[in-house]
Amino acid sequence: MEQPNFALALPVYEEILRKLATVGSFGRMRQILDRMKSSKIEITEGPFLIFIESYGKFELYDEAIGVLDMMENEFGVKPGRSEERRVGKECRSRW
Repeated sequence: MEQPNFALALPVYEEILRKLATVGSFGRMRQILDRMKSSKIEITEGPFLIFIESYGKFELYDEAIGVLDMMENEFGVKPGRSEERRVGKECRSRW
């Protein structure tokens, strides 16, 4: 039964992203992120950190680095030190 005025909150979306991340469902993760944006959910660094960690886990280092651009250019979230450090940590084994 649908409830009027019900909207998912950021923590729920983040949990969905984590579940999808465990199986490497990156396309679906991106769809969720786009849905958050279209639903006017205030997006913070959290969802992007989930992407970075997941890409690192699957050794998709270029994609992990690309998250920083996606954050700022597509979602207006300026990457901070924590995101930059996380990318470095996840990609360290590459170099």
